[in-house]
Amino acid sequence: MTGALLFALCLSGFLLLALSMDRHRAEITRHRLRPKVSTGVRLVGFACLALAFAISLEDGGRGLVGGIGLATAAALAVVLGLALRRAR
Repeated sequence: MTGALLFALCLSGFLLLALSMDRHRAEITRHRLRPKVSTGVRLVGFACLALAFAISLEDGGRGLVGGIGLATAAALAVVLGLALRRAR
């Protein structure tokens, strides 16, 4: 259960960080965000990643390594999703 929660938090965090950047947001949607909204999206993305990191620290070193692995998998999923979206 914790692994799924960590993966969901990391995935949403990385996706929100990608959406806060003009280049990646243009690939996903045609809408432009105001600078304050973009900053808010970026802060929520960082908060999701920080929460995932804090949850992974509860299990000690093994949890931290697993959390970093899940964060890597989530980042890879976002990158592949953006690449596939660009290819279409």
